[in-house]
Amino acid sequence: MDTLGHGFWMYAIFRKRRDVPFLVAGALAPDLWLWSAGLFMILTGRGGTLLRQGLDGLMGRPWVFAGDSLSHSLPLWSAVMVAALIGRFRAAAAVAAGAGLHIAVDLFTHRQFAPAYLYPFWSRPIAGWVESGSWWFVGGDLAAMAAVFLFHWLRQRDTMKTG
Repeated sequence: MDTLGHGFWMYAIFRKRRDVPFLVAGALAPDLWLWSAGLFMILTGRGGTLLRQGLDGLMGRPWVFAGDSLSHSLPLWSAVMVAALIGRFRAAAAVAAGAGLHIAVDLFTHRQFAPAYLYPFWSRPIAGWVESGSWWFVGGDLAAMAAVFLFHWLRQRDTMKTG
């Protein structure tokens, strides 16, 4: 699933919770590394090939793959969650929960650019079943997301008229 899709779905599902901003931030957090690495390469003048090759060119670099695997690491986010729960840091726990749900979705939807989800203990990528970059997956995801937001908007509008 694309980065913004993670954030939008997290908001759509948990929008009534007080900690929804932290859940959304956590849902976006694992992919921030890729965006940062791409921006770094463009700003340092190494982005010419990146713009032509896209994600293939970015993930082909070992340091980018290692960073992506670390940011999608189940052991790392589990440790953050345990530390947050022990210290009673609700915001940090919500960020870790959002990241955990992001990774859970990625386990099934990242066939081509799969990170090593058990990094640093196991550095082999775990490929999902669905290619998240395929047109039918992205189109279906965006259509479902639009339908959910339209449903909630219409429901809220009707409640305001009657109430």
